[in-house]
Amino acid sequence: MRFPPRLAEAHINSKVLLKISDKIGTIQRRLECSAQKCGANIDGPDGNVTTSSTHEKQQKLTKLLINVNIQNSLGPLHVVMSPEKTVEDLIKAAIEIYVKEKRRPLLPISNSCCYELHYSQFSLESLKAEEKLLNLESRSFFLCPKPNCRVHSSSKDKAKATTKLPLILAKFMDVLIQMVINLSRFWPKCHLHIM
Repeated sequence: MRFPPRLAEAHINSKVLLKISDKIGTIQRRLECSAQKCGANIDGPDGNVTTSSTHEKQQKLTKLLINVNIQNSLGPLHVVMSPEKTVEDLIKAAIEIYVKEKRRPLLPISNSCCYELHYSQFSLESLKAEEKLLNLESRSFFLCPKPNCRVHSSSKDKAKATTKLPLILAKFMDVLIQMVINLSRFWPKCHLHIM
């Protein structure tokens, strides 16, 4: 029969504890002295040392990574911008990147005034052009053409042109057929006179 193992009893040596607490105290005093020399403040009882300049740098954003999905495009654009820029600046930058990367489908018009920015493709309300990026709730957006812009009128003109194209081609084919018929009548007569 086996006996359960005995648990070791914790013996606290007061001399060891005094030495450890003295070392901790000296380390804390050294940290406080070095922090005061650097112009830092020690926050609270935990002794975290932070300088005021590093604290400001941590809070201030210098750049934002923003994802912009353009209507009918396959993937999002990644735009890096300053938080002080506006929605209008983001629209311009996104269109410039889209055109520069030669993404498909091609934009019918590259004027940034003809586009508006939404939080998502399901959002009906567009963002105000003068609003700063730092104040926005999201970092992912949806870019689409404005409904009353020339983008749609040009697409209607293209649709009208494509409906007229078959009529023009049909008339052109009629003219070609008439020319072939006339040449076939004329060709045998020319061929006989030459011989």
